Amino acid sequence: MDQKQRVLKIIVIGLGILIVICLGVIVAGMAMQAAKLDKKRAAEQQIDEPRAASPGKALGELDIPIPHGASVIAVTGGGRELQVLLETPEGRAVMLVDRKTGKILGTLRFVPGVAPGAP
Repeated sequence: MDQKQRVLKIIVIGLGILIVICLGVIVAGMAMQAAKLDKKRAAEQQIDEPRAASPGKALGELDIPIPHGASVIAVTGGGRELQVLLETPEGRAVMLVDRKTGKILGTLRFVPGVAPGAP
């Protein structure tokens, strides 16, 4: 009986060690996946800001045309674009501008009317 107990004790200890090793591998895998996800999120949120110019080089200027008679009320940044709030003769509008190139991506105009789904 003593020999059987000894063999059983070795098997139980071996399986216990195997469980601890497997658990360690699983935790390490989860940590690696979390690190990859954090890097991916950081890359997605990174804004293409102009890099600091080396001495002697100008950062440059961008001319962004606005409609005739319009005035800029506010400018805010969000991601890779700027939102420019304009007051135009027709009413307020939001112009979306690419930060890097100055290209106008679109204009949102607010016009009177019935909102969809309104009674």
